[in-house]
Amino acid sequence: MKCIVSWGVSLEAAESLSQLTGTDLICPEFRRFPNGETGVFISSDLAQYTDAVLLCSLTIPVNDRLVELLLVQDILIRARITTHAVLPWLSYSPQDKIFRPGEPLSSAVVTRIVEAAGFSEITVLDIHSPAVLSGFSIPAHNVIPYDLFSDWFKESGLKNAVCVALDKGGRQRAQAFAAKLDLPLIQLEKSRDRSTGEVSYSAPEGSLSGKTAVAFDDYTGSGSTLVQSAELLKQMGAEHCVYMLTHVFDNGAAERIHSSAVDRVITTNASIRSDLIASEKFSILDIAPLLADILS
Repeated sequence: MKCIVSWGVSLEAAESLSQLTGTDLICPEFRRFPNGETGVFISSDLAQYTDAVLLCSLTIPVNDRLVELLLVQDILIRARITTHAVLPWLSYSPQDKIFRPGEPLSSAVVTRIVEAAGFSEITVLDIHSPAVLSGFSIPAHNVIPYDLFSDWFKESGLKNAVCVALDKGGRQRAQAFAAKLDLPLIQLEKSRDRSTGEVSYSAPEGSLSGKTAVAFDDYTGSGSTLVQSAELLKQMGAEHCVYMLTHVFDNGAAERIHSSAVDRVITTNASIRSDLIASEKFSILDIAPLLADILS
């Protein structure tokens, strides 16, 4: 018998997945000890389960979520349960390169930690760098929610749309989305100061007069990428700026985006609960249908 184990921002998607598949949902209880350490307890009778889907996005607070994941997995292992880890956001996965001497390869460190926890397999959602998954010796899958976003786009009635890749690294992802919807594609040029993290954009030649710019990307860290690129796209003549992002975090990004030139953001409940976003500019899509195959 299989169950779903979930907590944190993933609980909304887990509840939906549980209802969709008729699978029991188990929610661990957490407490903080005076010295800052974490305690975990699962009150449910685990003896009836042989398999579990552990659904937990390793997002804010990322270090706490990672430790919680390891502690919960230890409970499941001791109950002799085989666990498939569904980690919509794999913490530290964007840190997949060493840019300056003295920096760690953070993505590789977290990959080793997660694998050592003893999962049977791993599934992530639209990972920033798919190459990170090659660090796992167990089966590791990357699910990209193209269908969720393309279905929304088809129902939206948006006209005169142009797909936008926000940088060279995001071109392949945006290109696949553009091909799926038969949209033209343009690419912005992005540069980043590696010491400060500041980002700047430059525009390609051409006009977007009267067009709806639809940018497709995996995530926004603080919202600054969207704010700056929307200003540039509007300067190029875009009438509307719509962003489709798999991951948005509960770190003030929604508030910054709300007061910017961005017109719409279509995201998922992979890394944030819908009740945490008050802005009417946001639409939250449920990832549960994408994950339902895992329980089939």
